[in-house]
Amino acid sequence: DHATVENHTRQLFGRRISQLNIPSIRCVSWFENQPQDKNFFKGLKAFQRKVSIYGAQLYNWPGTLLNHYVDESQSEFGFMPDQMLVNGTYYLRGEGSLDYKVGPSMRYSRLFETEIYTLKKTSLLILMPIFEYEIKKMMEIIQEAALTKEILIKFHPFTDSGKYMNHLQGKVELIEGDIYTFFNQVECVIGKATGALVEAASLGIPVIHIETGSGLSHNYMPQFGKGVIWGSASTGVEIRDWIGKFHNFLLTEPEKIRYIACKYKEMFFCEPTDKGIDEAFDLNRTGKVPL
Repeated sequence: DHATVENHTRQLFGRRISQLNIPSIRCVSWFENQPQDKNFFKGLKAFQRKVSIYGAQLYNWPGTLLNHYVDESQSEFGFMPDQMLVNGTYYLRGEGSLDYKVGPSMRYSRLFETEIYTLKKTSLLILMPIFEYEIKKMMEIIQEAALTKEILIKFHPFTDSGKYMNHLQGKVELIEGDIYTFFNQVECVIGKATGALVEAASLGIPVIHIETGSGLSHNYMPQFGKGVIWGSASTGVEIRDWIGKFHNFLLTEPEKIRYIACKYKEMFFCEPTDKGIDEAFDLNRTGKVPL
C-alpha cells in the first residue's frame, strides 16, 4: 500500500546519499520512531561507515503515544539514532544502551521570553482539538458550563472555524496567531490533547484538560501538580468547579502555583541558547559541523 511504498522510498533516498563521495554524514532528524524515520536511517548507513544520527524529540508528547518509546534492541538493524535528544529531563530514560540527553527546546523559545501576571485576569482561553467529533463534544461541554467570563477560542489552523460559529454563545471571541500573545489576558486555559497546556502551566496559568469520552485521551500533564495547577473535566459542572478552585489558588497560594510552574519549566523544557544548540549537536564555534 501507499505507506509501504512511501516509507521504502525514504530508504532509497538515504542509500543514495550514503553512496556520495563524502567523508562522513551527520544527520539531525525530527524523530517520532516511525517507519519513515527508520527507513531513512537504514539507507544512510547502507554504504557510509561514518554516520552520526541525532534523533530529535524536541517537543512535548504524552505517555500514551507508544511509538515514541524506542525499542533499543532494534539498534542492531541499523535504523536507530546514535543519540536521542529530548525536550526536557521528564523524557530522559535512565536505562538502556541508547544515549539520551536534553536538547534545546527551539520551538518553545517564547516560553523563556514571557512573563505572566495572572492576578486580575478573568478571561478564559479555549484551545480546540483537530478532530471534528472532539470539537463538537467540547462545544457541548463548554455550553453546558454556561460560563459568564469572556472566552477566547482558538481553533486548530486546519479547522474551518466557520462551521462552528452557531455553537458559540455569550462573550466569545475567535482568535488566531501565537497563543503567547493572549496568555497575559487569561486566568485559565482549557483544552484537550495539546502540549500547549504544558506551556501555559509552565508559565503559572492553571489549565483544564477536557475528557470528551471518545477514543483514547492523550493527556500531556504529569501527576505532579494535579489538583493545584491542572485538573480534568468531562462536564460543564466540573469546568466551573475547577475555574473557581484555580481562581482561589491564584489569590491564596500564588507561591505554590509559581513553584509548580517553575518545576514544569525545568521538567519539560530547555532554553535554546546558542551555546546549548552547539553542545547538543556537537557544533564547533563557527557553527559548522566538523567532518
